[in-house]
Amino acid sequence: MGKYNMNTQKTALATMFALMFSTAHAAEENQDKDKKDVSGIEVIEVTSGIKYSIVKAQSIKLNADSIVDAITAEDIGKFTDSNLAESLQRIPGVQISRSENGEGQYVSIRGLGPQFVRTTVNGRSMSGGSGGDNGLGNQRAYGLDGVSPDMTSGVVVMKTQTASVEEGGIGGVVDIKTIRPLDFLAGEKEDDGFFFGANIDAFYNAESEETDPSISLTGAWRITDTFGVFANVINSERSTLTQISRDRGYKVHEIDGQEIFGPSSGVQYSMNDGSLTRESYNLTLQWQPSDDLDITADYMNSSWLTERRQNVLISDISGIEPTNSVIDTSNAVGVDGYLREADFMGPTVGQISPNETVFDREENLYGMHINWNPDAGPLTIDFDVAYSDSGYDRNEYLLEGVAVNEAAGIHYDATGDAQLFSMYDANGNTLDVENMTFSRPGSVGYNMIDYASEETAYRLDVEYELDNDFISSVKVGGSIRELESSLTFNLQRYGTDRQDALLAEHGLTEADLPSYTSFLAPEASGGFLSELGSVAPDTWNNIGAAQGFDFWNPLVENSACIQGQGGLDIGLAATGDCSGFNFFSEIFYYNVEEKISSVYAQANILTEIAGMTLTGNVGVRYVQTDVTGTGYVDSELRTAKGDYSNVLPSLNLSLGITDNTYVRFAASTTVARPEPDQLAGAGGENPTIDPITDEITGLSVTRKNPDLEPYTANQYDVIVEWYPGSEGMFFAAGYFYKDISDFNSTDVVFPDEYTYDGVTYSSTDIDISIAQPVNSGDAKVSGIELQGHIPFSEFIKEGFFSHMGVQASYTHLMDNETPADDPITGAALPFPGASEDNYSAVAYYDDGTVSSRLSYTYREQNYLAVDYFGAATFAEDFTALDFNISYQLNDNLSFRFQANNLLEEPIRKSVANGNMPSFYSQNGKSYNVGVRVTF
Repeated sequence: MGKYNMNTQKTALATMFALMFSTAHAAEENQDKDKKDVSGIEVIEVTSGIKYSIVKAQSIKLNADSIVDAITAEDIGKFTDSNLAESLQRIPGVQISRSENGEGQYVSIRGLGPQFVRTTVNGRSMSGGSGGDNGLGNQRAYGLDGVSPDMTSGVVVMKTQTASVEEGGIGGVVDIKTIRPLDFLAGEKEDDGFFFGANIDAFYNAESEETDPSISLTGAWRITDTFGVFANVINSERSTLTQISRDRGYKVHEIDGQEIFGPSSGVQYSMNDGSLTRESYNLTLQWQPSDDLDITADYMNSSWLTERRQNVLISDISGIEPTNSVIDTSNAVGVDGYLREADFMGPTVGQISPNETVFDREENLYGMHINWNPDAGPLTIDFDVAYSDSGYDRNEYLLEGVAVNEAAGIHYDATGDAQLFSMYDANGNTLDVENMTFSRPGSVGYNMIDYASEETAYRLDVEYELDNDFISSVKVGGSIRELESSLTFNLQRYGTDRQDALLAEHGLTEADLPSYTSFLAPEASGGFLSELGSVAPDTWNNIGAAQGFDFWNPLVENSACIQGQGGLDIGLAATGDCSGFNFFSEIFYYNVEEKISSVYAQANILTEIAGMTLTGNVGVRYVQTDVTGTGYVDSELRTAKGDYSNVLPSLNLSLGITDNTYVRFAASTTVARPEPDQLAGAGGENPTIDPITDEITGLSVTRKNPDLEPYTANQYDVIVEWYPGSEGMFFAAGYFYKDISDFNSTDVVFPDEYTYDGVTYSSTDIDISIAQPVNSGDAKVSGIELQGHIPFSEFIKEGFFSHMGVQASYTHLMDNETPADDPITGAALPFPGASEDNYSAVAYYDDGTVSSRLSYTYREQNYLAVDYFGAATFAEDFTALDFNISYQLNDNLSFRFQANNLLEEPIRKSVANGNMPSFYSQNGKSYNVGVRVTF
């Protein structure tokens, strides 16, 4: 018996979905109870393709008990985007951020960044975050680049809170729905009881000029009438070649009595040449021993192996003041102007600093779900238990301080989209790479980052249907989540003295050192950063480190000290005579344990008001959070404990004012917890040491805050939805408002002096900063959302144009206020991840044989975070134009082609409220050709 036992207004769209999606997976099980009664309405026969996926997503939106949006696969194993993040960016209010290689990775919702978005798989949390490009940070955020689209039937984005949904995302919740075998096989495969699909693809990247394979195998079997199995295996490879210009810190210079914002340590060019191998496994078992009992067990594994060689050319201007300065005073905020061009003359301005990195990441999720509806009666009990773990290791070899012997100065240029530089020799002439010679490394080293997290979760939901004209059912339940995460960072550094000792240990001398005259790194097509006019010397990117690594790596790995300590991958500092080799980084270490216990009660509403159907829910959730954090404070390992509780009320209403028009209203309170490494009680002092002179040129002091409170948001939404016609045409307009308290930001101060290791340093000699996360006040985010879908078949019943349609969405933020200020300029900062304007447009054609889509998305500038150097960093505008087309030859064979980033949009970042460029990454187009076979 369904939860709603009275007829609601009838719409053709709801009918279409209620009847044609009989293969709906477990993600929609809860929604099946809530579907409007649509008996007696014409059925629209759409069973696959782009239009099918759009209209099915609208069905999820229509029948949800809160404000949601969704995307669904065109067919099982047939998501057309390269990953789920790329698909989600077409949902109104959803934006994505990209990794340095240009691939979609993290999701923001309604202007709130990835750390404010909770990501689940079938309602279960994934343990830990993906660590970002560098393996640090983003422990709350979850990277969707790691989920295989081929085991996913859809993704639901919940923008408002209900009492029955676990808290943790004030931006929203992204719930990934996987495929259940019996539900899927109950549809078109009923007679066969078997499905097999294989996707074979070749990916081409215009920057690396390499073609890489990908293969995905999917199978579903109904072993008996009551037991089924689903499995998916995927393996893909990517070759990457990324060209980057990035800053090395900023400060305010005193120039002619003015405070001028400019570089503190220079600029670096990077040529990143590497590969990415991804593997994913998914296994689902489903058992239905009776009509009232459904048991599923799931396992999901994802792994990534990134191997990268980074060739770096550095302009090091630490401690050097600019001359011949060109200053821009327009749009100055918090300072008098910005340094656009200048000369920096000094003895250590030119260096190469190549490195090799292996980044190994793996995630596992185990879960079991029991749904029991005794005798198909009014009582339904759901029990879920899950365990997840994740971890990554980042191992990095470094050659630092390989000086360009002839470099005597640089010319700095920040007049365009990127920071650029050229080198001078002692006579003031531009230095060509052919005339460069290089010193031995000032430092040879190794970094090891080891991150691990795990979560165990239990959830119980009990629902009882009522024969009542207002409350259709009541629902109570609770959950317990136990989480633990930790990070260890080890460094090995070998200055010239240690290098000499390593040489002697292996019977070598300085004469045996490589000369660094063989340039082995790859060349970029058209020259380095060719989109900016090949700004660097044409051959600088050929300055490779292969000789250096081939020489030093065996000496380091086989040294008596390292072997005596158990190898490089250890979490302890070397001691005794080896103490100069291995440094345990106290500043990054943490271990955090969290226990989150919650209970809730929710009443589901179904009634009529003046002949209009009102549905929804009202409830309250109580949450208790206990935190234990361990970290270093002033070189002493300390443990701190904290706890807090929250009462989280929620209300969601949907009023059918006509047969095809609905008004929704939502009000709720929810929370988002701080990053684990903000709570760990850790702190430390991190000096910047010139690898050539061995002098301290900067000091960054970090303090953590175990008393940091979670963000708390009171949020309100209203949206009008209109479903005219019978072919899936849809329009919606909404307003949202979030009032956020206990906003936490990074408080950075710049003291006049600081004592480190017994020596007092002055800010007039080196750059000194002290940073700590704090609860700094209140923030507000509000805006509007518009979306629509127009299938041309609403107006044109036959011919070519009847198979076409358009889909569009637009989000605009009206309020975007926080109490945080830029630590350097003092300018007010917006909410992290908030873009004022975002829009997307899709034009598609789908006749059942040929299916194609042209997708355009735009995201305006948004604030990211305070970076390692203490500057507030912004992601600049990003526009994406993608195209895909597929051809269904017969029931078992189809072909597809996809092109991404057709506009060759670079990834750009800035500081000083967008007035100074800080990061530029050239990524280029990519293409995919594939074949799909099904049985």
